[in-house]
Amino acid sequence: MSFSLPKSDSNFWSYLALIFIFFLFLFHIGDQSAPRQGTEGFYLQISKEMFSRNSYLIPYYLNEPHFSKPPLQFWLTSPFYFIFGEGLWTARISIFIITCFLIACVSKLLSRLGPLSPLSIFILFISTFGVIKYSRIYMMDAFFTFFTGAGTLFAFEYIKSKHVHSLVFSAFLLAASSLIKGPISIVMALSAVFIFVLIKRERALYRYFFQLSILVLILASFWYIACFYQYGSKFFDYFFMRENLGKFTAQTYSPIVLLQGLILFSFPVIVPFALQIYRDIKSRTLIKTDLNLFLLICFIIFWTIWLIPSQRSHHYAMPATFFVVSYVAISRFDSLFFAKLINAFSLALTSIGIILVALILFFKQFLPLISTTTCLLALTILTASMLFTLFAKGTMNLRLAQYTVSLILIWYHIAAMVALPILPERAREQLVSTNSNIRIGVVYRKPYFVSDLLGRDIEPLSHGQGTSELLGANFDYLIMPSTETTTSSKFQVLASWTVWKRGLRTAEIYEKLTNNKLDELQESYTLFHRKQQATTGLDSSPPL
Repeated sequence: MSFSLPKSDSNFWSYLALIFIFFLFLFHIGDQSAPRQGTEGFYLQISKEMFSRNSYLIPYYLNEPHFSKPPLQFWLTSPFYFIFGEGLWTARISIFIITCFLIACVSKLLSRLGPLSPLSIFILFISTFGVIKYSRIYMMDAFFTFFTGAGTLFAFEYIKSKHVHSLVFSAFLLAASSLIKGPISIVMALSAVFIFVLIKRERALYRYFFQLSILVLILASFWYIACFYQYGSKFFDYFFMRENLGKFTAQTYSPIVLLQGLILFSFPVIVPFALQIYRDIKSRTLIKTDLNLFLLICFIIFWTIWLIPSQRSHHYAMPATFFVVSYVAISRFDSLFFAKLINAFSLALTSIGIILVALILFFKQFLPLISTTTCLLALTILTASMLFTLFAKGTMNLRLAQYTVSLILIWYHIAAMVALPILPERAREQLVSTNSNIRIGVVYRKPYFVSDLLGRDIEPLSHGQGTSELLGANFDYLIMPSTETTTSSKFQVLASWTVWKRGLRTAEIYEKLTNNKLDELQESYTLFHRKQQATTGLDSSPPL
């Protein structure tokens, strides 16, 4: 079987495979049952409130100014809301489209510096699990990774070529990245550039570095100055002291999570990266060019800097994955071995996917979100993918694209079928049909998803409020976790249901499953309706 890495962009089948990947990304992108990050609902709520309030300086959360993150991601979503309307699918599409645009720009830049075509580099990036995960949910990690990574690459191009346009691109991208996650992006990028300049020991490079640094700091500072001018020490104490420096005194997490995140989010490209580094060290050719040296410095800085604060998480490794892929893209690695490895990974993925679909169909009666049509379509795609892996010849682009198709299908579409609905369908219909001035109180971990499902505003309530306090409140409908004491003379129960608990560790899930304690992986919710009162004019609704 023949494998190759084409330099030409004229590979029709590779482009066709990429279009199919885009289709799988966009298909049901607003599906709430697909895997998502725990804090996605938090960022979605901020985005919704900023847009509805026309607030373009300060993020708002539950009608209060919230300084935990800068506003650029929310700004970039606003045009999509204006065109398509506010909602979950619109927010996620904005992330996907802008991320793909950034990857395309980076791929074009790297193709000028290495042997691969922009198409090949684009597929390398999009095949990694980090991009698959974070380019389809409303989190900051994709923007943070590609704005910072692209800005750092343009910084290298500037100090090597002295082209003014590279300076401008680098400064704007790095300033933008600081308005996504905070000043840490500037610290990472400028630290890496400065270490490279120190190693090169060329006097002219110091001047270029300081030009870049000053321009980046000027462009990045406008929002921070405006917020400090308007809110003073309140902004400084919350944003800098609590949200940034506070990470140094937060709960300590093991550094191993950063290694796990690096391997997980850069897989499968981490394999040729590690092999290439090993071979270069063994042959004493690790630093073949200035670009190799620069990318290695960036990788080390962007990954190890997160070892300093006490608070660590897997997704902190995402920015370093950018340089894993970039290093592979400019290297002449063993493509034949990598192609065989991708074939093995694809075969394992498709086998797992087929087994999962079979199990889902077997337990169909317990899973209300299962679609037989979707299962059959997934089986067809997975079977075709397996046959392609076993018998067809193709380029490296096609091999990686086929692997990516299988992973997206399993992660976003097959996994979604084992979810339990946030609201039963009849309960949702009951709430959707009510008058818009009816008050709906919701005690839910991420109330944004309930609001989006109903297509109307709700009133988020705190988990800390007592059951009697909630049932005594002046709501027409109330959604809250079920307890043995959730009874009230003012409310009647319309529906009760269960959802999967979120935030459980893999070990906990495995322990519950092996001990047949499925109920301990679920939590119950109840929909209450205020009983008919002469003063309110509300009709009593029968239980659902």
